[in-house]
Amino acid sequence: MRGWKRMVIASDCQLLVHGLHARRALDWRLAGVFWQLVEMLDALPDVKIEWTPRAGVLAAHKLAKWAILHSVSEDLVPLVAM
Repeated sequence: MRGWKRMVIASDCQLLVHGLHARRALDWRLAGVFWQLVEMLDALPDVKIEWTPRAGVLAAHKLAKWAILHSVSEDLVPLVAM
């Protein structure tokens, strides 16, 4: 939506990242959402998803938690991305 083409998305969910790379849903109850994510990533070949330990994304994790608790709008998203 913002026109970004090349990105690296860091996640601390190792099972999800490995599942995406292997193209295997982790849980059949989440298969629909999982395959939608796979299709989205296929359409964006310059977007990479990498696993990083929680300590590597702790600041982003805390910021996202704060934003949810304080009902912060989407306007914060580009700042977090940078």
